[in-house]
Amino acid sequence: MRRYGVGSLLVGRFIGPLRPMLPLMAGMLDMPLGRFIAVSVLAACGWSVAYLLPGWATGAALRLPLPEGFWGQTGIIAGCLGAWLLLSIHSVLRQQPRAAALASGLGAALLAGLLLGWEHLNAFDHGLLALLQSERSPALDSLMVLATRLGDMASQMAVACLLVSLLLLSRQWRAALFAGCALLFTALSNGALKHLLARIRPEVLLDPLHSYSLPSGHSSAAFAFCLVLGLLAGRGQPPRWRLTWLLLASLPASTIALSRVYLGVHWPTDILAGALLASFWCALCMAVCERQRPLPALAPKVWWLLIPTCTALLAVIATSALPEALLRYSY
Repeated sequence: MRRYGVGSLLVGRFIGPLRPMLPLMAGMLDMPLGRFIAVSVLAACGWSVAYLLPGWATGAALRLPLPEGFWGQTGIIAGCLGAWLLLSIHSVLRQQPRAAALASGLGAALLAGLLLGWEHLNAFDHGLLALLQSERSPALDSLMVLATRLGDMASQMAVACLLVSLLLLSRQWRAALFAGCALLFTALSNGALKHLLARIRPEVLLDPLHSYSLPSGHSSAAFAFCLVLGLLAGRGQPPRWRLTWLLLASLPASTIALSRVYLGVHWPTDILAGALLASFWCALCMAVCERQRPLPALAPKVWWLLIPTCTALLAVIATSALPEALLRYSY
């Protein structure tokens, strides 16, 4: 607990006998209350999903007639993503100087394979979409619409400009260059790939959207913004802390991405492609920025400026015109 702090809380939440003892240990070792509550909420969301998801998926799979080949395609995708994550994590833990370049190269290879082979993953797309659509409810719709509005183009453009502007005002020139390049290149390449591939969206909504779906703009924008924050938070930290910050940053981005499949406006491969695209550009931009010397850590006062301001802007945008958004995504 003293040595790893946040990491120990994240791991301990997934171990049943340790879970009820964590508040006692954190209090005895003088962990700040705000940090404990914030990490505990995120960790509780993670372990509850991890424990419940396998049972829900098994029950839904037995209840619904899934397309032939669904499990085989799911296994291939899960295996490729798992290998990419394991190799990237291993390079970070070994503190290899080319860890970011390796993650970028592997992400590019996976993205290329997905973009070239998405037409052969119909069983995976239709099966997973049907699983999520079978669990729709009015209460969950409201939460998912709120999450998906965080990834709208207007929301992401506004918060990206705000983030880069605040970094420039704080005189964090290299951090602003990294964030601006990662966010800009992700947005430009996403738009170019969408028009190049011209994939039609699922026909789930009453009023279907007319733009193309691959890669998902919501997924790529959300992962780009969150991964930029996670990478900046990990500068100057030990390897385990860097991975912890990336894990925490991926949670809200994953929620936004999954909301698109739940609402039926993207295929599962769309959000995977968006996440891989953002990961590729973030890792590549970080590798280029740190080619000569490491990127310095941001001062705590900079974070106290960035996080509340960006969070407040996203909250205002997400809650504005919420009834109209709920009507738009009804089915």
